[in-house]
Amino acid sequence: MGISDMIISESKDNMATFYPVSSEANAHLVQIDSKVFDRLSKSLPPHQRDLFLLRLQRHFQDLYDGLFTVYGQRNDFADFLERLVLLMADQYVACPEMLKQHQVESMIWPDWFQHESMIGYITYADRFADGLKGIESHIDYLSELGVTYLHLMPFLKPRAGENDGGYAVANYREVDPRIGDIAALESLTSRLREKGIRLVADLVINHVADDHDWAIHARNGEQRYLDYFISSRIVPYPTNTNALCPRYSLLPLPAISLSCQTWAVGFGQPSTTINGKSIGRIRRYFSNTPTLFSF
Repeated sequence: MGISDMIISESKDNMATFYPVSSEANAHLVQIDSKVFDRLSKSLPPHQRDLFLLRLQRHFQDLYDGLFTVYGQRNDFADFLERLVLLMADQYVACPEMLKQHQVESMIWPDWFQHESMIGYITYADRFADGLKGIESHIDYLSELGVTYLHLMPFLKPRAGENDGGYAVANYREVDPRIGDIAALESLTSRLREKGIRLVADLVINHVADDHDWAIHARNGEQRYLDYFISSRIVPYPTNTNALCPRYSLLPLPAISLSCQTWAVGFGQPSTTINGKSIGRIRRYFSNTPTLFSF
């Protein structure tokens, strides 16, 4: 065993001490870890491979707990968890070197956005400077203001018409064509990083638009995609919450709390019909609020 291997082994032991993994989760981690090691060893230098494995050890319990709550009763849960982690490994390999470094910085300094030196600027992507290229042309202005992170709202492709202010996402892999495209987003992100400015984005994964591919398949009655959603009959909000969330509510469900962020898939539709039978609205749940990601 080389010196670097000894350091990594000791680091994993320390990680397991301070961030313990349950016996249930560890049974999966042991099976997955060796496959991730073999896959990353083919494409990455040892220090990057080992860093990914350390991060996997550090966060695996959180990953396991979140997924097991939703998918733990499925017969294929173990295979699903393994496929997901291997997909994460593949995406890490494909990640540009600058972003790999950025991930390390964020891991060392996870609360960077709370530091007194941070100055955030939040704006709508379609109103600040007429799209992503327009924003890129104003980076010097943002830099002169001392901005250290730019929070753009929202810029993924939404459904046409009423779309929850742009947060009813029709495609997570495309940018709203009114403000640009993926190439423009990558260019903006790179230019911002050159100026020491992070791009912060809302990743809204607790619902999708009614013309998202998953929703279309679900409305067609395909069980695989129906399993992506929770369906329920709609009832009016109680009087005391009308002022906060005046649209619709869900019938009580275990471990699901009502939130203004959990809008229905089908805006303006009284219910969702599958094979001629109304099942109420269908919604996708992971959390109650959008998740912020920095790039």
